[in-house]
Amino acid sequence: MILIVAEGSTPLAALALARHAKQGERQIVSPLSAPHAECVDVVGPGASRPDVAAAIADYLTQCANAGLAIALTDVPAESPLARELVVRFGWHTRHVPNALVHLPLDWPAMDPSMRRQHAKRERRLRTGAHDIVYRRTRTTGELLAAYEVLDQLHSARWDSSPSPTGTDIRWPDILRHFTSDLAFIASITIDGTPAASQLCLFRSQVCFSLRPAMNPHLSRLAPGHLLLRRLADDLSTAGFTELDLGRTKETPGQLGYKQQYFPEWKESVSFCTHPLLSGGE
Repeated sequence: MILIVAEGSTPLAALALARHAKQGERQIVSPLSAPHAECVDVVGPGASRPDVAAAIADYLTQCANAGLAIALTDVPAESPLARELVVRFGWHTRHVPNALVHLPLDWPAMDPSMRRQHAKRERRLRTGAHDIVYRRTRTTGELLAAYEVLDQLHSARWDSSPSPTGTDIRWPDILRHFTSDLAFIASITIDGTPAASQLCLFRSQVCFSLRPAMNPHLSRLAPGHLLLRRLADDLSTAGFTELDLGRTKETPGQLGYKQQYFPEWKESVSFCTHPLLSGGE
């Protein structure tokens, strides 16, 4: 389903949804990109207009009242669509924190204990005389080659447990259509061994972390932190102003990991007609 809001014959905005059978015979409507997209929002030249968001919210509310099960996941809380839906009654909501890091990193403003942790990790690497190489892909060919390494790291981390983002998406098929002005993969090798890799999308001066992966056998060297520090410096030099680390599970590990980069915490909201639908990814 593509919901389109038009003014006369002029399309203003659209929202891509999928309608499918799940949990018995109940028809569920969800974002076409769920669960892989970090956020779901309306697109188009009129996407930011409150009246456009209100029209979409009205339609979704009518569908819910007609008996459709709707799971509109990960809508940015500050978006016009979220503001319209939240004032309508009957929705079950789930709020998820999102970490937005402003660039360049303001090291002096960070908590002293966090600065010491980063410095300690860097000293450990220097003391061990490790050969560290940071790379960021520049072409589609480099992107596809780097993704093979990222996928191997991801599999090594999640072979023994379900992946938090699912494994059914065919990333290579998607990345073949990407160009150097849409996506890149940043990676770190330590002594020639792949240590960490991160698939990022970007628009203008904002970079979105989409799929990180770390080598579990090098965890004592904190390769994820090592890559993020290099990536933040690289993006700052390239003129980026924000690094969006995406939705965050509210566990001490996830929150603590991202908190070390002094983020601005934002929220996404899932709007669901049934409470069971709001609890899953």
